[in-house]
Amino acid sequence: VLVGLLSIGYRYDMNTFPVPKRMTIPIESSSHVADFYIDPVLFRIKAPVKNFLIISESFEAQRLLEKKLLLDGYKILYRYKLIPALFVKGNLDLLLRKGGDLVGIRGIYANRIYLKPRYFRGLIREALPTTNDTAYLVGANVFWEHGYRGENVVVAVIDTGIDKNHPELEGKVIAEKSFVRKYFGYGVDDPSTRDDIGHGTACSGIIAGRGIDPRGQGMAPEALLMNAKIFTRLERGAPIAAIIAAIEWAAYGPDGEPNTGDEADVINMSLGGGEIYNSPLWLAVKRATELGVVVSISAGNEGENQIASMSIGDPGNSPWAITVGATDPYYTGLDELVGLGGQVVEYTSIGPTILFAVKPDVVAPSGTVVVASGGGYTADTWHGTSFSAPHVSGCAALLINYLRNHSVEKLDMPWLVKTILVSTAIPLYGTYGSERVRFEDLAVGAGAISMVNAFNLLESSAINGDNYPQWIYILPTKIPVGISNATAKKYSLHRPYFPYFDKVFNGQTIFLNITIMASRPTNMSISFSGNFTNALDIHSALSITIDEPTEYWELNFTVLENAPEGYYCGEIVFSDDQYGIEKRTPISFIVKKPKVRALLDLKHTDWSIDIRYGQYRLLIGNWEKLGVSIDMLPFKSKKSLSSELLQNYDLLFMPDTVSATPIFDEIGRYVGYEFQSTKISWEEILAIYKFIGDGGSVLVFALSGIGHNLTNINELLSPTGAYLYNKSWLGLDTTVAVSTKGDHIIIKGIQELPYQGIQVNKSFLSDAFLGYEDYDLAIVHQGFEGGAIIALGSNFMFDNWAFCGEYPGSTDVPKFARNIIEMVANWSRILNNTIIANAEYISYGSSIIFINQSVASLDINIKNSTALINLTWEILTENQRISGEFTYDDISQIWTTTIDISAITSARFMLRIEAYIEVDGKIYSVARAGTIIRDSSSPTITLHPSQVVVPKNGSVSTN
Repeated sequence: VLVGLLSIGYRYDMNTFPVPKRMTIPIESSSHVADFYIDPVLFRIKAPVKNFLIISESFEAQRLLEKKLLLDGYKILYRYKLIPALFVKGNLDLLLRKGGDLVGIRGIYANRIYLKPRYFRGLIREALPTTNDTAYLVGANVFWEHGYRGENVVVAVIDTGIDKNHPELEGKVIAEKSFVRKYFGYGVDDPSTRDDIGHGTACSGIIAGRGIDPRGQGMAPEALLMNAKIFTRLERGAPIAAIIAAIEWAAYGPDGEPNTGDEADVINMSLGGGEIYNSPLWLAVKRATELGVVVSISAGNEGENQIASMSIGDPGNSPWAITVGATDPYYTGLDELVGLGGQVVEYTSIGPTILFAVKPDVVAPSGTVVVASGGGYTADTWHGTSFSAPHVSGCAALLINYLRNHSVEKLDMPWLVKTILVSTAIPLYGTYGSERVRFEDLAVGAGAISMVNAFNLLESSAINGDNYPQWIYILPTKIPVGISNATAKKYSLHRPYFPYFDKVFNGQTIFLNITIMASRPTNMSISFSGNFTNALDIHSALSITIDEPTEYWELNFTVLENAPEGYYCGEIVFSDDQYGIEKRTPISFIVKKPKVRALLDLKHTDWSIDIRYGQYRLLIGNWEKLGVSIDMLPFKSKKSLSSELLQNYDLLFMPDTVSATPIFDEIGRYVGYEFQSTKISWEEILAIYKFIGDGGSVLVFALSGIGHNLTNINELLSPTGAYLYNKSWLGLDTTVAVSTKGDHIIIKGIQELPYQGIQVNKSFLSDAFLGYEDYDLAIVHQGFEGGAIIALGSNFMFDNWAFCGEYPGSTDVPKFARNIIEMVANWSRILNNTIIANAEYISYGSSIIFINQSVASLDINIKNSTALINLTWEILTENQRISGEFTYDDISQIWTTTIDISAITSARFMLRIEAYIEVDGKIYSVARAGTIIRDSSSPTITLHPSQVVVPKNGSVSTN
């Protein structure tokens, strides 16, 4: 699918979390190197003077840096107190050239824009659920009945503003501030805290509405509010600089000093952005929780009926937040809307996150009538996780009210509130057709919040001050885990897929973060029970210190090459010896020997959604059923596509490769695209050619002429004679069903496929297998020996939406996925015993053969293990085309031919060998093709693509 979701950096060593990954990034025109994280988005802003955030390693480092920046003429737009950060205006390139002079910096970040909250309005019906209904659904009334109504608990709503004069909210807003200021990066100054959109008022009503009318009942009707306005109708979104400042204002209070009594107890943020590793918002949320503030954030509304996995963005993917998904207002399933064409859509975003961790943490109701800005109530129901997070924020206020009355200190609140909510959550069930299902962690986290269970837990615990139990909750609750236990869901969409489906393969490496939530700091030891460890080499630490309310423990293992095939199971045991608590996470898998080993290349794309749990998860699942083991080359990996790496694999999968990134000016206007560090180096291209020559196959695609570096991709494709190019046609911007063409075996059993993207210009050396009218859209090429290159100008036949039949022409998508693996495992090896006796040198993955100028004929022998119906050859020069057939010797079982080339005067010509085979009663072809070059002298190795050759049976040197 065509997305605008960009990945910024990759964290592999998750045990070092949350310290941002330190990267060595050379800066153009500079002899210095910056040894800290640099947000690549900064290089997409072409103005020499730009606004940026600098995160220091300490407040002392922040102070020294500020002094240095002021002396150098930089403008400090904002100095943060919550985190050691400066919002700066100046020439970033000049700053980076200082290199080693920049000390104590953790990272430099762009002032990213977070779009205004997205929500939906439901249909107007006779009976509309209200927040009074959902208050009783979650059990808030149990706290009310015992005198806990959120009295004097302060909830900061960071949103579109609050209508403080609404009868349900009158007298509740005790502090307010607009952060819509030009110095934060907005285009306008809007000092008003008035809500001109209505979203913030609706959230505030769910949190703290008085309940004058059932439509205005808040979860904590006596809670108070702080109004931090960051969104305005006049702007498309809010800059990250303003959001951090709003979190700081809420955590420190209007006086700007911590622990003076004017701070928020809870922060509600119903907002979200794309993916960003090491987000400054994570640091702000973490620091707020350290100050005793509970932070509740919506998960997002991009789940698309669970098709769009990994759809929880920043800051909802922060480990320290309570991230909230959406149920319907009756706890009878996930919340849903009727979309275009009457399609029912369950919209709540699902996990895992870019840190390979389970989110959301819990789910809560949405889809009720809410209070309306300007007075009154909405005429319809409002839907979105935007309205689930306030349910949790209001319930958090009730818990704080209870805990405060039992003398619990503020600093302990984030520990207790989150752990209580997840520990007492209840399972969420739903119905699909006649099947009743239970939802699993990647959709609902620990489950649906239950304040009845929470109250009972508290009442049974005799809490007094710092005398309270240790509660521990761990996600995932089982490994592997998915969306639900549904069996009839389309294409098994709900089945477990994280961190694998049901199989693991000999030699495969798997890693994920296990979330540990605790009510107290402690140390935990990790052990294992069961036979699953017999199959694994486990690389994980066996102890962890819990000094934050949420900690990640990385499970990282490699399946032993000699592990016997079969079913393995057991438990991961987490032991808190200090408090005598033990938690167990079941784990199971089937070990299989892989039929094909594949490497998913994420290094050369900026699309975080391309991770195996993202938009290609159903393709990955399809392949794993076929016996394909898949490893990932991570984003920003220091490893390259070297021969040493590639020799371990049969298939190199390069999705959305060499992606470009959008460039914006200083006020956020799009000005074009630029290519960053995703380029495939020439050394990597050489290694890929060797990989192909040794029998490996490459699947590569891009879908936009401006969104991908086609020049770089076409360098890789040069041996095929084909190239991707951008030309206007119906399928460039619209998804269409395109037909298969030709008779190459890769289209076995396929009539059409979905396509949106660019075209491919084929050549004599490649076979087009997809087309639309006169346009070629996909090719396959095989050199005289070895594997294959499969190249397409679209990804629409590979993504989750295709596997779910969401596009025209999707029926044969699973067959095509199977054909690719059969191509890699079997068909790419047809004719790979082709011997051109006159060849002296071979290059480009066996696609270029060098012969001596004196050679007058080509002697070709092929011993093929596959039964062939016929074998033909064809030569193409600039001005002639000749062809013929091979003859078969039954005794030697060798196909032979001698081609007279004495009349060919060209120094270079193309040769194509085509085999015809019968499969399932139909005739298909497989072709070997390449260029023959006459040369009187032995070629030498250079770094020019047209001259790089390798002695036959030799190896590549890039020195």
